[in-house]
Amino acid sequence: MSGRVCPVDVILAVDAGSSSVRCTAFQVTGHAGSVSAEGDGGLVRKMEGHSIKLEALAPTTGRIKIDNVLDAVDECVDETLRRVRRLTTGETTRVVSIGMTTFCMNLVGVDHAGEPVGESATLSYACNSERVSQECLFLKQCLGEDRLATLHRRTGTNLHGSYAMPQLMAHYKDESDYRVSDKIHRWQTISSLVLHRWSGNQRIQMPISYSEASWTGLFNFSSCSWDSEVLEMLDSCDCIKACCGDAGIAGVLPELVDFDEVEWVKVSKMKSDGTTPNKYWSMWPELRSSTMHLGVGDGAAANLGSKCNGMDRIAVTIGTSAAARICIPYSSTFILPFGLW
Repeated sequence: MSGRVCPVDVILAVDAGSSSVRCTAFQVTGHAGSVSAEGDGGLVRKMEGHSIKLEALAPTTGRIKIDNVLDAVDECVDETLRRVRRLTTGETTRVVSIGMTTFCMNLVGVDHAGEPVGESATLSYACNSERVSQECLFLKQCLGEDRLATLHRRTGTNLHGSYAMPQLMAHYKDESDYRVSDKIHRWQTISSLVLHRWSGNQRIQMPISYSEASWTGLFNFSSCSWDSEVLEMLDSCDCIKACCGDAGIAGVLPELVDFDEVEWVKVSKMKSDGTTPNKYWSMWPELRSSTMHLGVGDGAAANLGSKCNGMDRIAVTIGTSAAARICIPYSSTFILPFGLW
C-alpha cells in the first residue's frame, strides 16, 4: 500500500529594490517547537531564486517606473516557481506564505480600479527636485523649531525632501499634474499593488503596512495612524482640497494595518467582473491558498534577518545606499532621541 505523499511547502520572499528585484524560494523543513531555528538548516532551506537588474527610479525626480517594477516582480516569481517545479518533479508543491520587502519610501497613485495612474503619480525617497526643496523650506518656516521637534518625536522623521509631506505638497500644487491628480483615487505602495494585481479583485481597497507607512513621514508611530497635525498641514493647501474633496488628504491615503493582517487576500479564479479569468490563477496554481503579507521596509527586514533585533547588535547594510541600524524596544514612555529615524 502506498503512503500519502506530503506536499513540498514553500515560502517565497520577494525584494523590490531600487536597482534590482529578486524572488527566493525556501522549503519549509520543520515547524516551530520541533526544529530549532538556531540549528543548521533551521526551519527553512533555500531552494531557488531569480533576480533582475533594473533602474526603478528616475534620476532627480525620484519617480518610480512602476510598470517596470511590477513586471519585474512577476517575472522573478514566475521564474522562481519554474525552477522550483523542476526541482520537485512528481511532488505537489504549494506556496504556504509570501513575504515582501521594498525600498522605502514609495507611494503610487492608483485609479478607481486600483491601477497605477502613471509614473508622474509616484513618490519615492530618491526625490531631489527643486520644487520639493522649496516646499521643505516653506513648511519649516511655517512650523518653526518647536513644532518641527515635536513632529520628529511623533513620526520619527525629519522634514526632508525624501519624505511624503513636501512631495505631496509639490505634487498637488504643480499645474502640469492637475489632470494626473484628479485621477488619483488612492495612494498605495508597491507591495499593496502587487497583492491587488495578483488577487484579481479590482473592487478591494488595499491597506498598507505600518512599516511602509512609517517611512513616509506622515505616520504617528505611537498611535499607529496617520499623524493628525501632518494631515492638517497638507489640508491647508488649497490644491489638495480641490483634488481630494471634503475628506481632504485622509480620503486618498490607504488604511493602515500590520503586515500580516491581509490573510483575506487570495488569488481569485476570476476577476471582480465575474467574467474575466485572472491569469495568475492558472499561471501560478501554487499560490491559490497562500498566506499573503504586505511589504516591510528593507532596512527593518535586514535587521530582523541578520538577528539584529535588539540594542546589543547593529546591522549594517550596503547597497544602492548604506545604513547602520539598531532596534529599540518601544514603550508608552519612550521618547525618540533627536536625529535620524
